[in-house]
Amino acid sequence: AAGGAGPADELANSAGGKPTTNSALGEARVSSLPMGRAWLRKESRDKLYPLLEARFGIPAEQLTLNDALIIGYIGPSRSQPVHRDASLLSLNVALSPRGAYEG
Repeated sequence: AAGGAGPADELANSAGGKPTTNSALGEARVSSLPMGRAWLRKESRDKLYPLLEARFGIPAEQLTLNDALIIGYIGPSRSQPVHRDASLLSLNVALSPRGAYEG
């Protein structure tokens, strides 16, 4: 919900208020970054949802962003462990220029 606690905040609260990320591994939840959260909501509505609608046929107005995690792959870790979540769609968005990494 705009300006209030969202699903990611509720998830953190259900974990006893403890972060559900590992900042030592370069992880940050967008829900804990107010400016990042506002920017991502706008960009999702304006750009991402229409793209997903065109690609997967799900009406943009039915899409919602439940959680977002920024991961800086540092040290020996270069990937997320295999996991499952309740998402219909999960996306990876590269934040670094293509030439800055392999894969």
